[in-house]
Amino acid sequence: MIQRIQTIFLLLVAVFMGTYAVMPIWEKIDRENNQAVVMSTFEIKYGNIEPDSQGIVFTEVKERTNIMYVAGIAVLSAVVALFSLFSFKKRLTQLKLNAFNSLLMLASLIVPLLLVTDAKNLFNPEVPGTYYIISLLLPAGAVICNILANIFIRKDEKLVRSVDRLR
Repeated sequence: MIQRIQTIFLLLVAVFMGTYAVMPIWEKIDRENNQAVVMSTFEIKYGNIEPDSQGIVFTEVKERTNIMYVAGIAVLSAVVALFSLFSFKKRLTQLKLNAFNSLLMLASLIVPLLLVTDAKNLFNPEVPGTYYIISLLLPAGAVICNILANIFIRKDEKLVRSVDRLR
């Protein structure tokens, strides 16, 4: 199991998606009016911030929107990758799990991007927000690793079928 390259790729998928589940995704700060919006995979938090702080320290939270389903999708994707990793004797099942996992990873990337469009309008639409680039790269990297794992699983399946034909 460990000597197969797809094992490493599936493990990377699980690590990337598990890390993505706890990362912040987007923020918008208006230092003139001391307001901020921060979006993570768990919630969208809007409120007043301390004027002279380096980071974002909320003094008053005006609105909090629960989006735990984004973190749930990311964690589910990591679990599916691990389940696929340990079903190495059933290569066709692995391929099906990885196809389902690709859909989960794309959903965990697209859903937050759609939610940002609503969060942009919480205050002063002229102030631009910033994405945490690593938060966008983690699911994208997981999708790429998942595709690579599928390529190597297919190669193994072809090899096994060719050996069965020789028998």
